[in-house]
Amino acid sequence: RAFSSLGEAHAALTNALQGELASDVNLWLIPTDYSGTGGSQYLSELGSRLDPSVEVGWTGRSVLSPTITRAEAESRAQSLGRPLLVWDNVPVADGPMRPMLHLGPYVGRDPELPGPVSGILLNPMEHVRASAIALRTAADYLRDPSHYEPETAWSDAIEELAGEASKDFEIFAQAHRFSAMLPGDRDRELDEAFEALKRACGTQANSVSARFLFRECLEARTGASDRLRTELEDARLLAELEPWIEAHQHECRRMSAAIDLLDALEAELSQMDRMLAFFRFEGRLTRIPTPLVASFGPRRVIYPQLVSLEDENACFGDDDVLFRDLCLADAVVELAENRAAEALGLRVRRDTTPSFADELETES
Repeated sequence: RAFSSLGEAHAALTNALQGELASDVNLWLIPTDYSGTGGSQYLSELGSRLDPSVEVGWTGRSVLSPTITRAEAESRAQSLGRPLLVWDNVPVADGPMRPMLHLGPYVGRDPELPGPVSGILLNPMEHVRASAIALRTAADYLRDPSHYEPETAWSDAIEELAGEASKDFEIFAQAHRFSAMLPGDRDRELDEAFEALKRACGTQANSVSARFLFRECLEARTGASDRLRTELEDARLLAELEPWIEAHQHECRRMSAAIDLLDALEAELSQMDRMLAFFRFEGRLTRIPTPLVASFGPRRVIYPQLVSLEDENACFGDDDVLFRDLCLADAVVELAENRAAEALGLRVRRDTTPSFADELETES
């Protein structure tokens, strides 16, 4: 009631607090509207009234920005009339992102971004030790943005964090790089082996080698997660990773069952033996728990990509928000079941009800 607007109120409160602090204290303010690249009356008023020494936080074009460019920072800074403090929501995994373990490198930040901003802060996960991968790689970026190599920094960070267990940790971490910054990364090496497997299915000569390669990659992953429990010396890190180690093992078991079925379908067996192999496969799946956390990509996760948090103008941006059905293990199981349907002549019933999004597209 004492102020004409929210911007005026926030500026008055912040300036009053600044006046009570020691001269060597830096005050940072995260405004109510902290994402997006455009301006607003709130931001203009806030920027014009704030003490010039107060730094104003900004998360990029959305709440978890896949990329942040110098041009975006300059556009937003213009509306505030001061350089921005980049409050980078990496590698945070709270709220609807809790199934995720963000172990990928710091990527998607313009080498020229540090020029027009007052600083860059990272928002870590609640898993303090596991957050070290993103923080360590971000430190390499901040040290020399123009020559930053994400994959080299990632390998260096894993070696520093995991020590003697770094090889196994790197294999495990490949299944947990998926994030808003790396939405296509479920486990690149295993994904490539899976693509080769899909291409080879039904072609006798190529199928054998493709299944062998995929199984070899899978066995490396199964062994790595088994060994981490005994060889990783950082007990606190191991405790943080435990739900994902268990999930990693369950997903590997599901994929292993799928490859066993594909072996049986391609082998010179009787039709009854192939059918029995299919029943065994489906029975194995029922005994493997479905993890509540994500390994090899998410089954469902929301990244809250808001570009405006004003009451009347709150909206999502162009970046993907809802990720569904992206678990690599599910894709491998589906491949095996589809191949069984072809080889055994079994009928498969799927949900063919149009989605709400499909209906809207049809109407429009």
